[in-house]
Amino acid sequence: MTFRMLRIMHFPPFFVLKIGTGSLICIALLTSCFNLNREVVAANKPSGILNVLQGRSCKLFNEYAELVRAIPEYEVKLIEVVKYNKTLPVLNFQFILHHQSVMSYKLWVDGYQKYGMEHIYKRSALALHTTVCDSVSGSFFFTNALRNFTNLPSTCPLKVGHLYYVRRFYFNEKSTPPTFPGYKWRFDVQIGPEGSRDTNRSSLYRFYLRVEWHDRGATS
Repeated sequence: MTFRMLRIMHFPPFFVLKIGTGSLICIALLTSCFNLNREVVAANKPSGILNVLQGRSCKLFNEYAELVRAIPEYEVKLIEVVKYNKTLPVLNFQFILHHQSVMSYKLWVDGYQKYGMEHIYKRSALALHTTVCDSVSGSFFFTNALRNFTNLPSTCPLKVGHLYYVRRFYFNEKSTPPTFPGYKWRFDVQIGPEGSRDTNRSSLYRFYLRVEWHDRGATS
């Protein structure tokens, strides 16, 4: 397993992200794969985790999720963000594999940050390239966090014809990095055979996140 260090441009030097080569659905995806080895301080609130860095703190929230493109061998049955208890935005995701070859398919994740008030997302340095099997069995610190929300096993292979899910996922102390740049993000997740990226031979679904920043010590 290898790691690479990426520095996010347009942000202060302390925004340095370590990105691993194996992520589950990356929902978790993704915010969870950023480990800055900074102190994590729990907010003790079900709506999110409060992380402190450089005198500021952030909370992450699900906003929206959508299926853009599907492939028959990897069927997405459900993808949605809904309010749980009328306040907490949670992610529900269900899929079924219809062919064992999907386990060797590639998984690409790309992060896009929204700038300004316009509905334009610009591609960032946040990117992940692995395989479906490695994303399931990869040893990452967010894997245990997902176990509280999913019936996915910790090893390959997945069963053909079985319904797998991520249920009522929200960002807590295990699935949130110590800090997160910006305010609005979109993560594009593609799954498909080698060479199928950005074509009709790969599935594409998107997750939208919101970052809320607060002054250190402030309550919300």
